[in-house]
Amino acid sequence: MDELDLKGAFWLEGKADEPVMGHLTFNSKEWPTLELFGSLREDGEMSRDGESIRIHGLAGGKTLTLEGCSDAGTQLEMPGIRRERYHVWVILSGAHLSAQQLTQFTRVRCQLRDLERWVGRTGTDIKQPAGFPRESSGPITISHTLLDKLVGSSERGEVEVSFPITLNRDPFEARLRQRCSLAIEFAEPVSLEDALGPCPELQDLVSIGIDSPTVITEVSLSYSDSADAGPGGEVVDGTVKAYGRWRGDDTSRKAARAHPAMMLFTFDGIGDTAGIGRWLDTSAKYRAAIGPLMSHVYSPDTYADDKFLQIVIGAEALGRIR
Repeated sequence: MDELDLKGAFWLEGKADEPVMGHLTFNSKEWPTLELFGSLREDGEMSRDGESIRIHGLAGGKTLTLEGCSDAGTQLEMPGIRRERYHVWVILSGAHLSAQQLTQFTRVRCQLRDLERWVGRTGTDIKQPAGFPRESSGPITISHTLLDKLVGSSERGEVEVSFPITLNRDPFEARLRQRCSLAIEFAEPVSLEDALGPCPELQDLVSIGIDSPTVITEVSLSYSDSADAGPGGEVVDGTVKAYGRWRGDDTSRKAARAHPAMMLFTFDGIGDTAGIGRWLDTSAKYRAAIGPLMSHVYSPDTYADDKFLQIVIGAEALGRIR
């Protein structure tokens, strides 16, 4: 996932006229952190234990909503400058979202490392002359046919697999990359927490399938809010990109890319989108067991006794649910 290192202005929701300069950072190994050169609180006001706040900002050309910000310490520097630090649960880039809008998400889309290899669909065809590259001088032809999206269903809504491409037209370094993304179109608007919920569930499915921990590389959310209606009264839809501390982000894997011969099962092997829909329905029911059972997969350096404890916890949860 992209890293962030942004400097700009930040303020409490509804207090855009009281901005404070700050520095927002995020990388794959640490929680998003906001450091403010000033204070968002009234003089002498202290934060309550467990309290989280919502902060809006403009930094690095991005419109930001920082959700679930918790106090990470305050320093008082000479000559009386107060500096505050916050840990951020999730950064939403693309809009200043209100409490109401944060309950109106209609869609989540995520990309995972090795997802395209697990799905196993490509529209790219490469033709090269015999003897290439040593003994030939004929044309090399690379063609790509855009793939149609695949659609299925689950209890939470419509499941979609799509194949976006990126193209570099530089004649000396031409590149075409086909990606793969999984999306859930919710049957009805959901909260931010519920909208992000399918992402780790899909991550678990792909990790089990390729028999190796995968990581979430991109998450985007769509929302719809009648309070944000356009000039004609129509409902305005928006999309934001989400940055957070996903599981396995600190896994440094230098192994070869996933290959179907080494996978436990592929996308086709579980019944394509119908299989994903069944997994989402099942994982929602058994989430308390799947979490502990999968935790050590994303932390390969965990001590053996800790792994055993997590598996026992997961097995006990499974027994209680059943």
